[in-house]
Amino acid sequence: MDLQKIEADFASNGYVVCRGLFSPEKVSKIRQIYDELWQKAEDLLISKEQEISTLIKKIVDDKGPGRHYKEYGHVAVVWSEAGARYTYGLKPDGDIEAAAKKPSLKDLSVCHVAGVGREFPYLEEVGGGTTTDPVMDLAATLLGKKFLKESYMVQIIQQSHFKSPGSGVSFPWHQDSRFRREAEGDFVDVTGRGSYCNIAIALDPEQGGSTDETNNGPLGVIPGSHKEGHIGGTKYLDPSTVDESKAEYPLLQPGDALCIGPWIVHGSSPNPSKALWRRSFILGFAVPESLQKGPNKDTPSMSIQWNRSVSEFLS
Repeated sequence: MDLQKIEADFASNGYVVCRGLFSPEKVSKIRQIYDELWQKAEDLLISKEQEISTLIKKIVDDKGPGRHYKEYGHVAVVWSEAGARYTYGLKPDGDIEAAAKKPSLKDLSVCHVAGVGREFPYLEEVGGGTTTDPVMDLAATLLGKKFLKESYMVQIIQQSHFKSPGSGVSFPWHQDSRFRREAEGDFVDVTGRGSYCNIAIALDPEQGGSTDETNNGPLGVIPGSHKEGHIGGTKYLDPSTVDESKAEYPLLQPGDALCIGPWIVHGSSPNPSKALWRRSFILGFAVPESLQKGPNKDTPSMSIQWNRSVSEFLS
């Protein structure tokens, strides 16, 4: 990797694409794990049926987490015995009342799984668990090595994202600073360049064709939009404020990584195909001093996503 060029492009555009960050062999093994992860997600619908049914019934009765359902389409979140967090959404053609009675992948989709390294240690190993992994070198470069006191940075995200065929999973135009809760004061930029980076590794080819069967909802970015800082408040961006004509779609291939900062405007539409998958391995790193304490919390709110100790990077 040409780290000097990567750092320059990241600063200029707010994002950078690293082709072939993961080898075909590594991608193949992760995809096999994702098949097991998907099965675990389906098994949880059985083993935690009562808990999930109760969560969905509250939404049906308009007594549940309405904000998450209305904004994200999420209907249930449960934890596995290993401590990974599974999030489910309602399919476009799903029946929410049927799902409340008997949750299944007929009506629900698996949106993402957080803390996947707890479920499969190999994912922690390749996702920043070792100081010799290229992910660590890349993350430290994006954050700015000179800002990492004693070469330390914090990993706060390690997620598996699923866009199964026809699942309806989408991410309207947004900034990741919204999920870091910058507007609420839980996250503060301490470097002048974002203090956070997100590395999304593709496991399937991204396709952005004009027909449903040649499109799997690829990720788009608005180059240079990071220069405005945090503009989204606590919600998704108003689509009328986003100039989609400026959007770029890198169309990642398996093993490629899209690296973004907290303020770059990005998003993706649902996967309309009946056969194409789009799965990603998402990693997030931050400068430790950027993580502030939220109200009534002993730890930064983001650590709920991936409560991991500080990771060391060897320069």
